[in-house]
Amino acid sequence: MQKFINQLDTIFKGKSRAKLPSHCLDNDNEELLFLEDNEKEKKTIFVKESVSEEYAEQNCFTISNRDKKDVYLWAIDGCFVGLGKPLSENYPQKCDCAFGYENNICFVEFKLHALSIAHPKTIQANREKARDQLESTICFLRDAYGQTDTLKIEGYEIEAYICTPTTYPNKNTAITNMSIEFLEKYKIGLFESNDKTI
Repeated sequence: MQKFINQLDTIFKGKSRAKLPSHCLDNDNEELLFLEDNEKEKKTIFVKESVSEEYAEQNCFTISNRDKKDVYLWAIDGCFVGLGKPLSENYPQKCDCAFGYENNICFVEFKLHALSIAHPKTIQANREKARDQLESTICFLRDAYGQTDTLKIEGYEIEAYICTPTTYPNKNTAITNMSIEFLEKYKIGLFESNDKTI
């Protein structure tokens, strides 16, 4: 992840961005890590204090890190890109963050506090919006790298995650078609999950 961020710093240096990617980077190596799209900080952060299982379930993306690998968190929305601001003229939407370890980069969009979660059409609309935000971020970075089809970063496997409330029904089946299309289009796995074991 550090190599990826260094590459991005080189790409964006001297361009009209409020902050370089490295200015929005944090790291941790605890066995259990919690990422939260924090209201007070207005960006995604590592939750440093202990949290209850209920709090984590309702507010966090959980990373099980048994081997205590170094995990890097890149706050995209609210740091690299200011709140309410577009990534660029061509890509108005952005995802919340990306985290990485070893040779993996995972983009994440939080929809844990999406309203009207009980209505099926709203649930699908939230999933589609999250997918669009992840897609926009990936395409923006693809263009920044000067690539044409998909984002390829040498030496890294890329994934994308939609983080949704546990009350959403049929997580595994409802997103299947969306995931297949995303994989076919970008060669990147799209998952609806609030946790990852690394």
